[in-house]
Amino acid sequence: MMRRAVTVLAVGAALVLTGCSTQPTATPLPAGAASSTTTPAASAAATAPAASAAATAPAGTSGQKPAPATSGIQTCQVSCGDNPQYNGPANLPAPSWAAGDKDAALEAAVAAMGAYIKPGTDHGTWFEGIHPRITDQFAIELGKFDPAYLTVSKMTGTATATTDPNNPFQVVVGVPTDDGVYQVTMLRSTQTAFWLANSIVPPLPGNK
Repeated sequence: MMRRAVTVLAVGAALVLTGCSTQPTATPLPAGAASSTTTPAASAAATAPAASAAATAPAGTSGQKPAPATSGIQTCQVSCGDNPQYNGPANLPAPSWAAGDKDAALEAAVAAMGAYIKPGTDHGTWFEGIHPRITDQFAIELGKFDPAYLTVSKMTGTATATTDPNNPFQVVVGVPTDDGVYQVTMLRSTQTAFWLANSIVPPLPGNK
């Protein structure tokens, strides 16, 4: 019986060794590690040459995606509210304060005010005179205004300009008149653009 038991154990051990050699057990990978096993399909895809752009492009093209058109694309640069008064190309650099900018805005404000104060003038003549000195947004407002309602007839003193160091787009000019001090807001779109009036506001009744 002892010899028979030893023989059975020897045969069982041989079968166990044979099974291990024909069916290897996969070693688990650490969490997050990628398997290094490469399938034949993946290997072929990795070594296949990339398709030529010229070969895949339609006839008559260079194979490169055309650049998007930029003409007509606009972004708001000044006073971006419900009624922006300037919509210029996005690539224009913003202005900065330079010598003479404040004086130029003040002179333009006085000129706009001079064109504004034309009591007794018919609307067509009055609007034609002031139109080149105002923004498009202000032109919409003044296109509906009757100069017969003007209560101012002349400028009576030296205009003064107020600027904001952080806003080189705008200057507010106070213009003394026989009807009180009018506030003229001047705007520009770029460093070299003309200053244009965007509003002319009369004084409150109590400040005349």
